[in-house]
Amino acid sequence: ASLTKMMTLYMVFEAMRDGKLHPGQMLTVSRRAAGQTPSKLFLKEGRKISVEQAILSVVTKSANDSATILAEALGGTEFAFAQKMTAKAHELGMYRTQFRNATGLPNRRQFTTARDMAILARALRADFPEYFHYFATEQFQWGRRQFRNHNNLLGSYAGVNGIKTGYTRASGFNLTASAERDGKRIIAVVMGGRTAKSRDAQMRKLLDRAFTMPLAADTRHAMKSLQLPTPPQKPAPGFTAALRQLAGLPALPHANIAKAAPQPVALAVQPRDKPVVTTAMAAAGALPVPGNKPSVNALGQLPRHQRWGVQVGTFKAADAAARRIRQATLVAPTYLKPAIGWVEPLEQPNRTLYRAKLAGMSKRIAHNTCRILVKKNIRCIAVPPSQTMAFLAP
Repeated sequence: ASLTKMMTLYMVFEAMRDGKLHPGQMLTVSRRAAGQTPSKLFLKEGRKISVEQAILSVVTKSANDSATILAEALGGTEFAFAQKMTAKAHELGMYRTQFRNATGLPNRRQFTTARDMAILARALRADFPEYFHYFATEQFQWGRRQFRNHNNLLGSYAGVNGIKTGYTRASGFNLTASAERDGKRIIAVVMGGRTAKSRDAQMRKLLDRAFTMPLAADTRHAMKSLQLPTPPQKPAPGFTAALRQLAGLPALPHANIAKAAPQPVALAVQPRDKPVVTTAMAAAGALPVPGNKPSVNALGQLPRHQRWGVQVGTFKAADAAARRIRQATLVAPTYLKPAIGWVEPLEQPNRTLYRAKLAGMSKRIAHNTCRILVKKNIRCIAVPPSQTMAFLAP
């Protein structure tokens, strides 16, 4: 169903963030795109449409021709793009999802789950806050025609700010919704509705129930608080010294590592005035200088296949990203205690976001780590060596 287009747009937003696409860039309509079945804009082969217009038509009209145009711009062919979509889905922790096209048109080999769609919606909101507003678009003007967003909850249910509807005969009427009210952020998914009306009614019930749940009892969403366990054992010999060297701090040859008392850590955190950038080193007693990159030497000395890493969230504050690194380390200590952790700034036009990353593992370990973290409601993306080394290199 057209919920597939959420992943299409995730890939588009990632390309925009990386400078591979920009909103005003004009794309040419291919024969394949023009020949897609409705819902669509009925674009003619050879005509041009901007990236932003294509995004808006996908969000509101759920235009299959526009989705295909975007896919071909990034993947060369729609099928090649779909393979990249599947790979990205698995990186995000969507292990029960497989894509075969960028539109969501029927294909027996294309499948997903409500949980995976919730993971994707959360990733879109967390990874691309600068673009998530597109999903709140209620109307889109194309020539003389005006298209209304198929998401009927926009403007009719307090707090709803996206995200996408979908329908096929096999899947029924579907809706993934994002809502925020009184500081509480909810993502809900309805699949298999018999009609759009019954689907919307079910979504309202889900959101009503979620907004009345106490924050401490809400284990599904990012406002949950967790009691983090104390690390089960001290780091291996030499681990603290190595981490202090990476942090640019003097060695402590006879340092004793004191056990930290368990502390509740909110997964939805408020930015502080003076963020302190920490890493997984904090669990071992080493703190890097705020804002400094870890040394590339440690990763550079590893075989290339051991330079994989994981990204465990994107945050508005550096200290929130650092806390997520510590939390992830405590949840998966076997894999992440030996890892190098850092907070990576991501410059945006009007603000800076902070990514929480750890590296120094194989591809298999990175994906296994993500499986563990996702089960504990911690976002996780496997990061290849090209990305870990690109940031760490001087």
